[in-house]
Amino acid sequence: MRAAPAAAPADAQVRASASALREQARIEVMPVAPADADAQLPRRQWLERIRARRAEGDLDSARASLERFVQTYPEARIPRDLRPLLGN
Repeated sequence: MRAAPAAAPADAQVRASASALREQARIEVMPVAPADADAQLPRRQWLERIRARRAEGDLDSARASLERFVQTYPEARIPRDLRPLLGN
């Protein structure tokens, strides 16, 4: 009786790839913090997004985003209506 032929190297690669994909699917993706998402916007849109967060009542995210804005653009003048979020 003959032994079954050995699996071809390509078959082994496919099985390894499938296994890796299954493992990757199990990894939970971490949510992006609002300030990180806002930081991807151009300056004016970023400030508008901070205003929108404030208007929605999400003061913590608005404050965090504005603090990140100040860190990213220390030379920028903070609009008067947003200054209270900084608490200075």
